Amino acid sequence: GDVIEQEFETPESLAGEIDRQIHNNYKLYPINLLAAGHEDSSIITEAVKRHLADKLDQLPEGARPYLVASYANPVNNQE
Repeated sequence: GDVIEQEFETPESLAGEIDRQIHNNYKLYPINLLAAGHEDSSIITEAVKRHLADKLDQLPEGARPYLVASYANPVNNQE
């Protein structure tokens, strides 16, 4: 991100600027889009779908939504 040189009135406003820069500069991968429900994207191949399915198969049923959410959150933060 950019060097933050401006003054902020509150720690919360500074944190908001840091969050904004992180979210805007985060590189998304096809697995992120798939987890966020963007299955129609042309960059999501069968290999990506298999990769996510394999990761999910290694986890207990109750843990799977947390893995999906962790991959989907970067997409959701940019929308």
